Amino acid sequence: FPLYLYPDPEKATLFDEGYEWPAGKDGRRPNLNPAFIREMEAKLGLVFQPHPPHPPHPLTPSPRGGEGEQPAGDTTPPLHAMERGPGGEVSNAMESGPGGEVSNAIESGPGGEVSEVGETRSAPPELWKKLKPLARQMRHEPTKAEKHLWQHLRNRQINNAKFRRQHAIDRFIVDFYCAEFSLVIEVDGPIHDYTEEEDAIRQEFLEAQGLHVLRFTNDEVLQQTEAVLEHIHTTLEALSQPRPPHPLTPSPPRGEGEQPAGDTTPPLHAMERGPGGEVSNAMERGPGGEVSNAMESGPRGEVFTPEDVFHYAYAVFHCPTYRERYAEFLKIDFPRLPLTSDVALFRALCEQGAALVDLHLMRSPALAQLMTRFPVEGDNTVAARGGYPKYTPPPDDGNDGRVYINKTQYFEGVPPDVWDFHIGGYQVLSKWLKDRRGRVLDYQDLQHYQRIVVALHETMRIMQVIDDLIPAWPLL
Repeated sequence: FPLYLYPDPEKATLFDEGYEWPAGKDGRRPNLNPAFIREMEAKLGLVFQPHPPHPPHPLTPSPRGGEGEQPAGDTTPPLHAMERGPGGEVSNAMESGPGGEVSNAIESGPGGEVSEVGETRSAPPELWKKLKPLARQMRHEPTKAEKHLWQHLRNRQINNAKFRRQHAIDRFIVDFYCAEFSLVIEVDGPIHDYTEEEDAIRQEFLEAQGLHVLRFTNDEVLQQTEAVLEHIHTTLEALSQPRPPHPLTPSPPRGEGEQPAGDTTPPLHAMERGPGGEVSNAMERGPGGEVSNAMESGPRGEVFTPEDVFHYAYAVFHCPTYRERYAEFLKIDFPRLPLTSDVALFRALCEQGAALVDLHLMRSPALAQLMTRFPVEGDNTVAARGGYPKYTPPPDDGNDGRVYINKTQYFEGVPPDVWDFHIGGYQVLSKWLKDRRGRVLDYQDLQHYQRIVVALHETMRIMQVIDDLIPAWPLL
């Protein structure tokens, strides 16, 4: 079941009667049983917040000059320490690809000055250290379609727009990125036929950063090149037009602005503070279940959200002891969610559940740390005959097991327990390859399979953490 319900525009009165939660963004409402939530509130002593506050928008302006310092751990060299190329471009001490582009470079003008048009987005320094080898390899080993499109994008051939290849934005590496126009171009190969959900998450994240995303298939790039280039040109033309101020434009300095009409949020001086001086965002519910804007004092944690409920349930259902203890019930009925009155335990389980969700949606930063290798060159075909894939356990109870996709090629470094991991009735690593028998695995396939190994390995680790967190059953 979805965590939120969204009304059908053609059925405007869908939620008018018999639905307790107030409408939030885009009319959505939590898809959670009010009686269950009230029981959870009573058990935890917390207040349910149907619509969690949004985190700071990624486009929140940076501090003005002189107000900020380089973040701790940021190894990006200062501007004066960067080297300039023959054309005046600024290198960010990053490796350049065959076309001479610099991955995380800062845009510069003809005279070498740094352009302030467009915001360059990249990965956090620590994450970039892990993504850099992958980005470099992807630049050096482009697909045929990527290489073909790059020949038309490089050197500012379209609208004088500067594009980069295989550029890291947060945890994702995008095919082509133009900072000046906040434009991302993705070229989708056959792998994307099997990763529609991951692509949707990736695109939603990028668009939340204020980026415009264009997607083309390999066939479109190779067979309809002129149409693709025209689409890019038209998009750049549209993006070059003046845009209205961003809704998160900084507030005016003190004394220049007033509280908007209809805004009942109390000013900060009127809010109560908790023991540590913090202002909590706990909200009171009215008779119809609506949440008022009244602030309560107390430490962070007086509220819980629909996401917290989901993450808590996800953690509990992945607890090995829960699965073993209630195995017979799980065979005949839907799982029942036991509630705890321990707020600290609830928060800890929410955190582990959120980590599992990120792993299973293939969006966790941990997936960048591959633990396997694919060392032998060949045609990369998953053999259709011969019983492949085949697993060879490591000698002496080690972790360097091999998963053969044909007679000579294999993934090395797969622990036996990860190879044996099942979800429902499916052995994950075996089924993924069986579904691709007779297919040639491209670079993205090979990387994706190795990330699945990491996801399963981390899942097993977190499941044990969850088991250790819960002191006893039944939960109290």
